[in-house]
Amino acid sequence: MRLFFKHMAFRTWITAGTGIPLSFIVMPQIRHMIPQASPPLVYTLLICIVFVLAGGGMHFTAQQFIKGFIRQAQKWEQEKKLTQCEAALMKGLTAYNSGSLIPWRKKKTEKKLTNAMALFALVHDRPAPLFIKATTHFLKLCPHETEIAAQWLNKETFYAPHDPADARLLTLLARTHKNNTPLLPLLVRRFVASHRSDFEARTLYTTCHEAHALSASMHQKILTLIPDIFADDDS
Repeated sequence: MRLFFKHMAFRTWITAGTGIPLSFIVMPQIRHMIPQASPPLVYTLLICIVFVLAGGGMHFTAQQFIKGFIRQAQKWEQEKKLTQCEAALMKGLTAYNSGSLIPWRKKKTEKKLTNAMALFALVHDRPAPLFIKATTHFLKLCPHETEIAAQWLNKETFYAPHDPADARLLTLLARTHKNNTPLLPLLVRRFVASHRSDFEARTLYTTCHEAHALSASMHQKILTLIPDIFADDDS
């Protein structure tokens, strides 16, 4: 919401700064070409056109800057210059937070930026708050990204057991990857470490048990949490 108001404020400022002077130049010409044209209507139409063009120009410019910073970061990463890579990604984040992107058209750019930040943070173990936030945000947008989900589940420093947002993401990943056998043990380990015994946890534990994806020690930990969860198998 903050970025929405920021975008609208910049856009209105540009429209006022450009549209008003432009109207003094264009209005006489339009009145000469179309004498019956209503000045208030022409002025309103002109302001609307400038408003739309201002938004489109801001969005395109910010988009190109962010793409450029991502490419630059990838280049630095390939050359093993991680400090420069991190700095380029932070510049991309600054451009994103500038409010220049049109709020209802930023999803694609948002995914690209958070994906780049997530990959960098997970591969190079950068548990800085901004990178952790970008990683979790990307997984919320794209929970089907198995590789990033697996790396996130493996990183203790990227997960806060008592953070409701992380708990919701964990639930989302469990629902998304319920049939992904290689990922099930990672999910179970995180659920057990968080002492989860809710419906989603029970479903995950049962699925993993039926898929024979539980180690003996993990099986025992689950029984400690929920003693009767596998009772049907013992009867």
